[in-house]
Amino acid sequence: MLQTPDRPHLAANHGYREACLEALLRSPIRWHRARLPLTDLDVVLQVLHCASVLEALVVLCSVVRFGQVRVPQVREQLTGRNHTKARQVLARLDVHSESALEVVSRFHLEEASYQVASQVYIPGLGRADQLVDGVLAIELMGKAYHLSSEAFTEDLRRFNQYTVSGIPVLRVGYALVVHHPMEFIALVHRALQHTRPPGPASWAREPGSGGRSRRNAP
Repeated sequence: MLQTPDRPHLAANHGYREACLEALLRSPIRWHRARLPLTDLDVVLQVLHCASVLEALVVLCSVVRFGQVRVPQVREQLTGRNHTKARQVLARLDVHSESALEVVSRFHLEEASYQVASQVYIPGLGRADQLVDGVLAIELMGKAYHLSSEAFTEDLRRFNQYTVSGIPVLRVGYALVVHHPMEFIALVHRALQHTRPPGPASWAREPGSGGRSRRNAP
């Protein structure tokens, strides 16, 4: 989750102690009646209904990428009128996104009506995290990955390759994308004003539908 929920969410198969537990925790509780113990799928379905679209997307992408649930499993549980919002979240899932930061970036870019491709292969460079409107590369710089000596050396190679290949790129971090999304979108807008070619870029290719995308070139 990107943010701590405003109240605890608890599942129970009965309700006679709910008031006592709320008094003990001194906090209102969001109760979910469910058969215990909960499966991973049960938890994901509750998140899809309770969390915001963005928060639900982050959770859904993570559990799908790690193989804890499969998309067909989720889809089978979302028939009927009570699951409209959950189906909308599922429809926006991008299985090529490799981190929560990529999910958040894609969400805000799509909300601003940009076309976004994830893990796009660029010859001589490897895979760009995202490509906006087919022309602007986005590199999402998370500290957990980019602070090691090996990652720093690889980043230098990639950034130099962007330049010699004539590919415009923005390098953005967690704080900007997650906490200041409007500033992030404004930055993308300004960059695109200076980088739109007559036609679609010929150097980019989206990943195939199967397998895990790699950052480095083959």
